[in-house]
Amino acid sequence: MAPYLPLYILRSDGKAEVLIKSRKKESNIPTEDQLNSRPDAKGNVDYFKELEAGDAKEVDWRRKLGGMLIGELGGQEHPGSSYILAALPENYRLYERVKSNAAGSETTDAYLYGHPHGRKKRYRSPGDFFPHLLWLATDENADPDNCSCKFCAPEDIQVFEKPDRVRPPEFVKKDESPMRKESVPSKPPALSTKPMVLIPQRSASQDKGINATKPPASKPVSGAPLPIPVARQAGPPALTPTQLAPAKCFEQDQDSQWNKYLFRPGELAWFNRGNAWGLCVILKRTLTRDQQNHDRA
Repeated sequence: MAPYLPLYILRSDGKAEVLIKSRKKESNIPTEDQLNSRPDAKGNVDYFKELEAGDAKEVDWRRKLGGMLIGELGGQEHPGSSYILAALPENYRLYERVKSNAAGSETTDAYLYGHPHGRKKRYRSPGDFFPHLLWLATDENADPDNCSCKFCAPEDIQVFEKPDRVRPPEFVKKDESPMRKESVPSKPPALSTKPMVLIPQRSASQDKGINATKPPASKPVSGAPLPIPVARQAGPPALTPTQLAPAKCFEQDQDSQWNKYLFRPGELAWFNRGNAWGLCVILKRTLTRDQQNHDRA
C-alpha cells in the first residue's frame, strides 16, 4: 500500500485554557472527576483518557480528516495518493471515554477538545470536526462567522439564490386566416449542467404594447354545408329545501311555529306582581279570560 502523504494545517484557533463567566481560567479538557478512573460502589467505570499521538484511533481520525480535506480542496499533483493530517491543529486534543460495568462489557467513544468556546464544545467524530478544519485551512481572514461547524454556526442557514426574472409566455400573433400558425423551434435548446426552467421568449408585439387582434369572421361559402348546431347542455337541477320530519307530539308541533308563543310549558319566567317581581312556572301555552277579565292559565 502506498504511504500516506502528510497535510499540514498552518493555523489553529484551539485554546488550552478558556475564560469562564467568573473571569477565571479553566482547562479546555475533561474535568478532574471525568478523568478519574476509579470504579463506583457497583463496580462501574466511566472516565476519560487522552489518546496520545500515534494511537490507533488518533491515527484513524487524522486519516479520515486528511481524506475529506483533500477531497474538498483537490490533489491533482498526486493522483491516486492517500493523505493524512501530519498532526491535529494546535491545542486540539483527542480523548476517549471508557465505560464498563462489573459484567465486563465495555464501550469507548472519542471526543476532540480544544474549541475556543470551552470544554462543552467537543467534537464527536471526524465528520463533526471537518467543517471547522476546512475553515481553518481556507479562510484567510480567520473570521469565525465564516465557519459552518455546529459550534461556530449552531443554526442552519439556508442560502437561496435569487431566481431569474420570469417572463410571460410568448403568444403567436394571429394572421388574417382563420387557422392559427404554430411556432416550431429550429433546434432543441442546449442543456446545462445546472437545473433551469425553460421560459419562452417575449414576442415583439408584446414589447411594443400591441395587442393581438382577433381574425375577422369568415363568410360562409355558397353551397358549403352549414355547421350543425350543438345542443346546449342543461344546467344543474334547481335545489329544493329539505322538508323537516313530521312532529312526534303536539308540543313539538307547537314549538315549530315561529313567533306564536313566548314560553313553553315547564319554563321559569319573571312576572310583575305590582310592587315586586316573582318567579312562576309556565303550565300552559294559552290563556283564558275569567269574568273579571283576568288572564287565567
